[in-house]
Amino acid sequence: MRKLLLVMSCVVAMGASAQMQNLSIQGKPQPVRMDRKMLKNKATAVLDNAKTAKTSGPRRAAADGVYYKTPQGSMWLITEEPFYGYSYAYHVLAPWTEFEYENKSILKKGKWYYNLDEGLYDVTEYFADEKNNFWNSFSGGEGYYYSPIYEEGNVQYAPAAEKGEAVGYVGPTNNLSPLPTNLTTTEMYGMGSLQPHENLYGAGQLQYQTGETGTAVGVRYCMHKPMRPLYVEKIFLWGLVTDNTLSPMPEGTELTMMVYNMENTEADPIVLTCKGEDLVFDEEYDGWNFYIVNFTKKVIDEVSREEVAEPFVIDYPAEIYVLGVNQDGVNLGFPGVVTPAEFMDNSEEATDFDQAYFIVQVDQTGEVRYHYYGYCVPVVGFTSMFEVVDVLAEAETEQGVIKDLDGVVVSADGTDCVNYVDEEMPGVEVTTALDWTDTKTGEDLYWSDDMYDYDWINNLVLTQFADSEGQAIGGAYAVGVECQPLPAGETVRYARIHLNGRGVTSGPIYIIQGKGTIEECKRVTAVNSVKAATVANDKFFNIAGQNVKKATKGLIINNGKKYLVK
Repeated sequence: MRKLLLVMSCVVAMGASAQMQNLSIQGKPQPVRMDRKMLKNKATAVLDNAKTAKTSGPRRAAADGVYYKTPQGSMWLITEEPFYGYSYAYHVLAPWTEFEYENKSILKKGKWYYNLDEGLYDVTEYFADEKNNFWNSFSGGEGYYYSPIYEEGNVQYAPAAEKGEAVGYVGPTNNLSPLPTNLTTTEMYGMGSLQPHENLYGAGQLQYQTGETGTAVGVRYCMHKPMRPLYVEKIFLWGLVTDNTLSPMPEGTELTMMVYNMENTEADPIVLTCKGEDLVFDEEYDGWNFYIVNFTKKVIDEVSREEVAEPFVIDYPAEIYVLGVNQDGVNLGFPGVVTPAEFMDNSEEATDFDQAYFIVQVDQTGEVRYHYYGYCVPVVGFTSMFEVVDVLAEAETEQGVIKDLDGVVVSADGTDCVNYVDEEMPGVEVTTALDWTDTKTGEDLYWSDDMYDYDWINNLVLTQFADSEGQAIGGAYAVGVECQPLPAGETVRYARIHLNGRGVTSGPIYIIQGKGTIEECKRVTAVNSVKAATVANDKFFNIAGQNVKKATKGLIINNGKKYLVK
């Protein structure tokens, strides 16, 4: 629960504990740890089952015992600014979501700071709880802020600035953007563990101490459950070819990506593919060619009958497999990136971090094994956004918990609408990841499919919230309805609608026109099941094949069926 936007401009929650997902895979081969030596010019990779090899990577924070863990399900967006000589590490979190930086220092007696333009600003009393963990949340319309800095004695720690030249920012995602996995450095590590292509993950062969050889057949990557439903347009990796005289993929070759739900192992995986035309050349460096390897869920459009990329939602801890790198003529490999220093020497923390392995098939026996090379993961990225469509049902105030905030009362003539509890509010409080209307196209980004089940509801009416200075708060609205007048002789009628976003559906909004109660509204409308919005069936087209809104007048097409809207 959180306080009403009308009485609070910043939401801070204290005392809750984040539940960490256990990403261990039962019933599958356990990873075999490999020696973490740099093997750029070696012909073989050394397998060591006896002990965990030590890393030569950075360990400053872990050695000092002063560090903190980033919020579960959040992501890092690494960008480079060569002109300024900086690498920017944007820590991206879901808007309207309380998040916790868990303090992993030994003493937990330090201070939390923001690195503002005028210097470090102590925010401990505002955002630290009794365990000295850092809590906060961002609205959908806010920009990026500096990542918090934790200071204990003479030691400071900020993951995004581990390498010194990185500038760390934290903020909500408010547009479609690439979100690489949760990383704090862009340092490459471990190149050359597979030969002859010298790639950490991808095409190549591996030789064991025992004399066995193996062929890399794919990559396995495990990610946490996102902070919010992740609306994905494509998943991509950074691929390279170590000999620029070779082509990355022969014509007609296709790589396959499988996305498995780790909470529901019986669910069918989402299948994505990458064809030769899906590769985008990035740059040539030191005789190597770098590519962006794009995977999309391809479907046949019902209207154009052409192959298009269909977005989908990941709302669970996911297992992602890339298969097909062992096909003849495929020369692509996927370089790895070092994980944060605090996880290097703390194996018990490993399940708190995204894991990745390359998959090797032993040539002599056909046995499939998973291997990872230290805590080095391939750069798996997402063109995506955290989706949010929330209806406030109850809130905690100084007077206690207020319920039934998800209801509205409409006048008999259908023109006036107020909140069921607060008559000064023209609807229910709704928060969305993006502004309701896309100013580029003028089309609504959020809608209600089941509003059309009630022919007496004319429109949704939006009132945007504003801060104390009168500035609009992006993604924060009071949502009401405009209705037709009550028929003669009727004193009340009820409706229940849900707001749909990109693959997500909000909680209900209860509509009472006339004299009635929300309890009766819930009882009468209980027969209406929640209509989950899916990207597979929310597309509507006119006869010219153009995407239109459901309420557009004329002949529209949905899932191959034609409808006439008058």
